[in-house]
Amino acid sequence: MKEWEDLTIDTNVLMHCSNPNEDRFEDARAFVVAFLESPTGMCVDEGFSVDSAQNRSHIGSEYLTWLVPGTLGYQAVAHVAASNRLRFTSKKIAHSDLQRLNKLIKDKSDRPFVRVAMNSSSKVLVSHDVKCFRASVCAKVSRDLQVTVLAAADV
Repeated sequence: MKEWEDLTIDTNVLMHCSNPNEDRFEDARAFVVAFLESPTGMCVDEGFSVDSAQNRSHIGSEYLTWLVPGTLGYQAVAHVAASNRLRFTSKKIAHSDLQRLNKLIKDKSDRPFVRVAMNSSSKVLVSHDVKCFRASVCAKVSRDLQVTVLAAADV
């Protein structure tokens, strides 16, 4: 894995690393293991807490809803949180960027991940959402919003 200062990681990658029936299981698992062994930070939106009663973060809500305790994906988030590698990043972006984002990304649940990546140091989103992030959309997100969207195998 390339040395990144921080990464924004879509929930689906963390789910895939724990599901051997998923086609991208090996890539996701190798990525998460390499990520855990690195000093790279994990970007989440402000308000994140592993305690669901205190969590106000969109990304945190997805993680807490979809990641099963005991799985590698869940353990990765818990480990990063415990080792102070979380990077609390704003979702606020310029209105013009928000308009571009809303035109490019139809799924509202994926937009906060892009917004957090936009405000991160590395400006990288790791995602396996091939429906939302088709190659043409990834090229436009890179060009218009300066965010690189990569699959786990490409990090």
